[in-house]
Amino acid sequence: MALTPADLKRQLDHASPAANHAALGTTLTDIITAFNDLRAQYVALLAKLDTAAVAGGTNAAACSPAQPALAPLGSRSPVP
Repeated sequence: MALTPADLKRQLDHASPAANHAALGTTLTDIITAFNDLRAQYVALLAKLDTAAVAGGTNAAACSPAQPALAPLGSRSPVP
């Protein structure tokens, strides 16, 4: 049975007293969400730059390596 993202977050939060104090699961989820939001803004900026640079022949997206979005906690495969 697969755990839901909320279950995984709760397990990480309660893994140890230090993890509970740091809210480890919540913090990790927030970091993944923030990274994906920044990635989306970056991709949108590249698209806007490409649209503005059509006349100049520059492709901003081609100059930058593609970065995949981070998968949420619930969709990650366990580490062997």
